[in-house]
Parts: sequence; structure tokens; C-alpha cells
Amino acid sequence: MIGNDWVVRYENRFLQVNRQGNHGAPAKGKVAVCEWQDGRVEIRYRGQKVDWEEIAERPQRAETEAAHKVVIPYGGTPPTASHPWKQRYDGMPEQSLAKHQIRGAEIVRVAPRATP
Repeated sequence: MIGNDWVVRYENRFLQVNRQGNHGAPAKGKVAVCEWQDGRVEIRYRGQKVDWEEIAERPQRAETEAAHKVVIPYGGTPPTASHPWKQRYDGMPEQSLAKHQIRGAEIVRVAPRATP
């Protein structure tokens, strides 16, 4: 497999795949490494020969400082005291209740009570 740094490891050797324009072997792509009897090594990706060069060691990762994104949660603007969500149901005006009334049904007001 080709690593993210475009290096193929083959028998403890590091083979750097050369990028060929926009159409090269992609990172994490499967390749076939062919070693011929005369010692030549070829890397093939989807049946096509890919240019490569051997490197002494794998390139080191760039030590970048992890950019910590500060996330400020936005919960929205809280509703004002006069917002309908803040009003009690039994305190709503009759017009508001009539708006939500089902045809043929009546709104019945019942005093709140709790059962133990």
C-alpha cells in the first residue's frame, strides 16, 4: 500500500512514488511491487508502471502544533418573559386557545392537581 507520504515499504526499503500530474497513484492505494530476476524493481498501480526512487529513510512527519479550535457553543437567544413559551398554559388568552382548537372539540379547563 502507498502511505499518506507516498512511500511504499518493500523488504525494509523505502520507495518514494513520484507524483505524475493529477493522475498518480493515490495514497492508501494498493500497488504491486515486482522484483525481476535481474534485480530490477517495478511498482505497478492498476497495471500501469509508476515512477519511483529509493530513499534512505522514511520522511519525518512535520511537527505541527495542533491547532485547537475554540468552540463557543451558541444556544441561541433565550426567549423573553413575554414569549409564549414562557407563559403558563392556563394563563393564555382565549383567542390563542381557540386557534389550536380541534373542530368539534371543546377546550375544557381543569384545575391542576397532583395525585400521590
